[in-house]
Amino acid sequence: MCYKRKFFFLIFIVTFSICFSQNRKIELEIKGAKTYNNIYIRAFQQYKTPIKFTGETVDGNNWTFTIPDSIVEKSFDFDFKGRNQEGVETLFGFLGVIQEDTLMGYYINFENGDRLIKLKMEYHHTAHKSNNRYDPQIKKTITIQQWDEDYFLIDPNQNHYLRENMIDFSFGFFQSTDGYDEYLSKMASKIKNNPNSVYYLTRLASTLSYYKSKKDLAQLYYLFSNEMQQSYFGKIIYKNISTFKIDNVSLFNNETQKEEKIVSNTNIYTLLIFSASWCVPCHKKIPMLKKIYKESNSMVDMVYITVDDEKTLPNWNKLMHNEKIPWRSLLLNNKELKYAWQIGAIPDYILISSDLKAQKISLNDNNDIKNLYSIIRNK
Repeated sequence: MCYKRKFFFLIFIVTFSICFSQNRKIELEIKGAKTYNNIYIRAFQQYKTPIKFTGETVDGNNWTFTIPDSIVEKSFDFDFKGRNQEGVETLFGFLGVIQEDTLMGYYINFENGDRLIKLKMEYHHTAHKSNNRYDPQIKKTITIQQWDEDYFLIDPNQNHYLRENMIDFSFGFFQSTDGYDEYLSKMASKIKNNPNSVYYLTRLASTLSYYKSKKDLAQLYYLFSNEMQQSYFGKIIYKNISTFKIDNVSLFNNETQKEEKIVSNTNIYTLLIFSASWCVPCHKKIPMLKKIYKESNSMVDMVYITVDDEKTLPNWNKLMHNEKIPWRSLLLNNKELKYAWQIGAIPDYILISSDLKAQKISLNDNNDIKNLYSIIRNK
């Protein structure tokens, strides 16, 4: 009897492992006069360096990549890089015809429960790219970075995510010729037509700071299916449109050389301001923040949270001294907290009530400041 129980227990464990630890596959077939010694896929995740997965091949033309479910679930998208026989590494770009236009894209992902992505493509050409910046001090344009890109002709219908990436290559209303309201309307229409789209969900999750209000963000979020809302990226979006419980953790104060609670006064609101020494948009907010401090410091405790590391922390301390910042400054050196608080692009802001209920807020203009005052005054 004991052996039977052990046997069935082992069967259960094996079945459980198969069901919940499955991998996904990407198969790549390359045609044309281009061969590679190595090809790898990069998975892009929030707050992490890209994760690489090297492909397997028997002939240099057909490649297979294996990626765990746990990686796919948390990845915005994937791209390809290859190393040719001369040892030169290139980024892969895709050219596809959609409605008689030749469009370009770089990223793929698993859509609608796909477990296998099959891509057939043909080498077209190689282009040399560079990232240039004009330096006003020397009055010259300098090259910051150079790289090669191999382009391939592909049928974009092989992967829905790639197709959407080609159509919406310069994603975001900040690059759109439409006005904000028109862009918002078009986005809503696209999500309505495809409420299970991983593409639009990940794009929304990666551009949270570009929306003018929580209302606009929520309007788009609730157009997604319940499955998408409950997914990893759905939860990221939801955290930015709702209140959440926050732990009163301790962070290091470089000035006092001591650890301090982020909330030091539970009788008033606490405003966490996420910034860094190298963040120019953050520095432009300082006059506005000083105005808020002067007008409402009896109702809200303002706290700078810098994401500087050990190398740049002296620059942050110098900034605090030069700007004569009157509020506290703490160091966020905990990646888990950065993820838990969903701090992506900075500047970013979290408002905490006396019962440690937190919410993301915006501080871009006078309307945002009025909204902040309304919250802290009405409690």
